[in-house]
Amino acid sequence: MDTDNAYDAALWSKLTDQGYTGIIFPEEYGGVGLGKVERMLLMEEAGRALLPGPLFSTVVLAGSVLEAVSTAANKKQYLAAHLPGRSARDRRHSRSQPRVGNPRDVQ
Repeated sequence: MDTDNAYDAALWSKLTDQGYTGIIFPEEYGGVGLGKVERMLLMEEAGRALLPGPLFSTVVLAGSVLEAVSTAANKKQYLAAHLPGRSARDRRHSRSQPRVGNPRDVQ
């Protein structure tokens, strides 16, 4: 992927919409509600793909600090406002629906 500044806004929008930026945050704040293992798997894949975006600085650094030391009010204000990803329950439902172009849906 060619970018002039190591940041691709369209790709970042897709990552956010698909819930990757909220992978470790609780569903009540707009996150996906997964754990540290899933976060590290995501980071490994992002590194393998040389992802042009601020995933580490937002999810791992800033997000982990907010999750660890923020009050519930601050989490609602800062996490929910910036994590438009769907919850794990919504993801389970979407997995049960066929997706166009998904090779697993071919029979």
